[in-house]
Amino acid sequence: MREFLNENLSVEQKILLKSAEIINEFPSYDLCIIKPENKTDNFKRMYSAFQMSKSAYLLVFVDFILFFYTDNSIDIVLKKFSNDQNENVIIPISDDERWFDLNKLILSKMLNN
Repeated sequence: MREFLNENLSVEQKILLKSAEIINEFPSYDLCIIKPENKTDNFKRMYSAFQMSKSAYLLVFVDFILFFYTDNSIDIVLKKFSNDQNENVIIPISDDERWFDLNKLILSKMLNN
C-alpha cells in the first residue's frame, strides 16, 4: 500500500488528477470493520495501532475496530465481512459481550506478540 501511495500521490492537485487517469492496477487488500452495538460510558477507551504480521494490521478505536490485510492471509471468518475492494461496505455490529471479548482478545494478542 505504501509503495502504491508513493508512486501515485502528488503534491500538486493537477498532477494527482492527471496520474489518477492512468492508474490501472490497484493493490489487493481486505478491510474489515467491526462496530459495537451500543456505545456507552462503560466501555473502556482503547486506542491502538498494531501490526499483527508482515501483511496484517489492526486499528482499534472506541467506536470500531479495523482489520487491514495486504495479502490473502485474512482469517476465513473475517473474510465473510471483508470490504474487499468493492462498492459495498459491510460493518458487522457486535453485541456488548462479544465486543468486550474481542477487545480482550486483541489486547492479549498485542501483549503476547
